[in-house]
Amino acid sequence: MNVKVVSDLEIATDRTLVGALSWGDTVDIDFRLDDYANRAEVLNALDYIQYTGGLTNTAEALSRLRTQMFWTSSRPGAILPGSSDNQF
Repeated sequence: MNVKVVSDLEIATDRTLVGALSWGDTVDIDFRLDDYANRAEVLNALDYIQYTGGLTNTAEALSRLRTQMFWTSSRPGAILPGSSDNQF
């Protein structure tokens, strides 16, 4: 996880919101955009994300991001590292 990027953000409920979604063979929402209200909470939560391995099912990850992260949080915004194994 690129903690440096998050460390440089002004994270607050009225500023930047951060959510995390990890994917490999499966897609997991690690935390939603409105789960944490400050940088320290987000950085702590990032420490608990486990690498699951497998393929990078980016198509499913983007679908889950759109349908379960953006629409259930107060404002959209995400950081999406990695590359896809899917062909478009």
